[in-house]
Amino acid sequence: MTDHSKLSEASEDGLRAQPAYSWWMEILGGLGIGALLGGVGVAAIFLDRMRLIPSWVFGWISSDRETQKRQFHLALYWHSMDCLRFG
Repeated sequence: MTDHSKLSEASEDGLRAQPAYSWWMEILGGLGIGALLGGVGVAAIFLDRMRLIPSWVFGWISSDRETQKRQFHLALYWHSMDCLRFG
């Protein structure tokens, strides 16, 4: 084997196609996670309305609209900083 054939084999290895399912599996995974989180949110709202969740679980959420906005913005800011920090 010559050095030229080794070089061409190495370059061909880099050009090999990735499996075709990889791009849509990530999309389906993201949709599945979103559906799961949405289902958990709907279930929590449903159970809270039926008084099946103790009051201390959601007790930290204020009933005042302005305070709710501040709490939401604080939680959104905290989450976005985590996303930026962890990539």
